[in-house]
Amino acid sequence: MRSNSTNAPHDTAVPDARREKGIIPFSWAFLVITSALVLSACNRQQPLAPPEVQYGQSECADCGMIVSDQRYAAGLILETAQGERVPRVFDDIGCMVKYEQHQKDGKVLAHYVKDYQTNQWLAVEQAVLVHRQQIQSPMGYGLAAAGSREDAQKLAAGDANALTDFATLLRDDKPKAANADAAASTPQ
Repeated sequence: MRSNSTNAPHDTAVPDARREKGIIPFSWAFLVITSALVLSACNRQQPLAPPEVQYGQSECADCGMIVSDQRYAAGLILETAQGERVPRVFDDIGCMVKYEQHQKDGKVLAHYVKDYQTNQWLAVEQAVLVHRQQIQSPMGYGLAAAGSREDAQKLAAGDANALTDFATLLRDDKPKAANADAAASTPQ
């Protein structure tokens, strides 16, 4: 006589064999993959964007002065050790340089400067910076940003030595006020 176990619709030996061979039933695999996708979507960071500045209200993260003149504003996005993205705003590009050189709060993810003429945010890597005594920035660093080399040359009044970039400013020991350079070179 034949055993009913081979013809039984609910044979318990088959699932045990799948588990022994390491085969996970489809429903479990689907659940695990779906859960992983949902969790990764929840943890996905928003794209980087310039910080929001409330002109006349926001304080400079370096010197504490109120950010009031858009032409010289700067900002960065900092990632803390806990993975939180924190915006920092500055009233002068020189303040952002100084802050970057001394900050220990986390990793800087992006830097932004305002175009002197259009007041539009620029990624600092795309900006041409101008460093001149005649530029009356809020803290006296004499720095302004332009979106093109042509605009920067106009702002520099033809002084090619006044053009610089953010990486060069960071390499300096400390940012210098533009009028400090002039005072140091003036005979007394």
